[in-house]
Amino acid sequence: MAENSEAQALPEVIQRLIARLQYRSKVTSENVITASAFRPDDRGILALKAAQRLVDLGQSARAILTAYAHAIQMPRPNLTALAAAQEVSPSGLRRRYDEVTVEAITGLLEGRPNLEAVRKSTHGLEDRELFGVSRELDEILLEAGVDRPSGSFEESSTVDIPAAPFLGDVEEWLAQGPVSDDEAYWRERLQGDATMLLGRLVATMRGLLSSSKWTDGWVDSQNVVKYEWAGGAHISQVLACILPQRAPGSKPSEQPESGIFGLRLVTSRENQAELVWFTGEREIKLVLRRYPAN
Repeated sequence: MAENSEAQALPEVIQRLIARLQYRSKVTSENVITASAFRPDDRGILALKAAQRLVDLGQSARAILTAYAHAIQMPRPNLTALAAAQEVSPSGLRRRYDEVTVEAITGLLEGRPNLEAVRKSTHGLEDRELFGVSRELDEILLEAGVDRPSGSFEESSTVDIPAAPFLGDVEEWLAQGPVSDDEAYWRERLQGDATMLLGRLVATMRGLLSSSKWTDGWVDSQNVVKYEWAGGAHISQVLACILPQRAPGSKPSEQPESGIFGLRLVTSRENQAELVWFTGEREIKLVLRRYPAN
C-alpha cells in the first residue's frame, strides 16, 4: 500500500476529540501537583489516581491517532516516521490500537457515531466532555440523558477547545529575560495561596460530597481554584458548609465558628457559584460547579 510523505491535516472531528483528551490531561497533571495540599495519608493515593488517569488519556490519544493514520487515512502517511515517533517498529503499530478504536473513528467520520465505541476509546474522559466533537455525537449524548455542560466545555459543536499553540505563535507575548524577584515572589505566593484554599476546601467538604459520583478539584493556569462534582450535595448545601458562619450574637470582630475564614460569595446559581477568598494581600477566585449524577 502506498505511503504519502506529505503531511495531511487531521479531520476536524479527530482534532476535536484529541483536543478534549489534551485538555483533560492538562487539568489532571495540575491535580498531581496540587495533591500535596491534601492530608499526608491521602497525598500518595490522590497523586497515583491522577497519574493513572494521565496514562489512560495518553494511551487513548495515541491509539486514536495511530488507528487513523494506520488503518483509515488514505493514502497512508510515512509509517516509518509514525513508528519512530512511538519508539516501535512499523510492524508494531497494529498493536497500538484495537478494532473498537477504528470503529469509533469511522463512525465519527461518517456522521454515525457509536457512543459505546467512543467511550471505550477515550479512557479518562467523562461523557460530558465529549460534547462538541460532532453534532451527531451531541444528539446521541443528549438522547442518552447526558446533560450538556457549559463554561469549561462547549455550548455546541460550533465552538472548539483551541489546541495549544506552538511557541512561535505566542513568542511575542512571552516575558523575556530572567525572572525578577517580584515576579518570582508573586508567582509563589499566588500558587501557594490557591493550593492552600484547595486543600481547605477538600478538607471542609470531605464528608459532604462522599455520596457524589465523582469529584475533581484543581488550580488552573490563572491560579483560579476550581472544584466540580456530580450528584450528591447541591450548591446551596456546599455554600452553607464552606462559607464562614458566626455564632448568634457574636461581634463582627470575633472569629467565625465554622466554614473557611475569609471566603465570600460573589454569585450563585442552581449548579454553579463563584467566590473570592481574601488572604489579606490578595484575592483568590473559587469556582464551584455541580453536574447531574447521570
